[in-house]
Amino acid sequence: MISIDLLLATPGSLTMGRTYKQVLVDARGLIAEQERWTQEAYARDAEGHNIRPRDPKACCWCLLGAVAWASNELGIIPPPLLTFLEELVPFHCGKDRFSGPGSMNDYFNHESVLSFLDHALD
Repeated sequence: MISIDLLLATPGSLTMGRTYKQVLVDARGLIAEQERWTQEAYARDAEGHNIRPRDPKACCWCLLGAVAWASNELGIIPPPLLTFLEELVPFHCGKDRFSGPGSMNDYFNHESVLSFLDHALD
């Protein structure tokens, strides 16, 4: 398993100097209310159209869309943070159950996605 403490404490250029942990805290806050969470799209507007996470019209996000939104103004998830989330999925969900955090988000309910983020922040 990767070193969570080392990874989460490392600020990156794609996070505007913030730690990965702060990015995940912000992402969790963004989708904390179920109305602000979605599935099968990174983000959606009020009409339900699939849009980019940093689009000003976005009003709900999936797990990865929220992380992209919280990461930086470009909506790009830093590769080490994405790797961390991908490697956490089998520990949280069971080995070989999901191909990654995106498919987990699309299968799980809102409460389970928040639980995954809480696990990532432990």
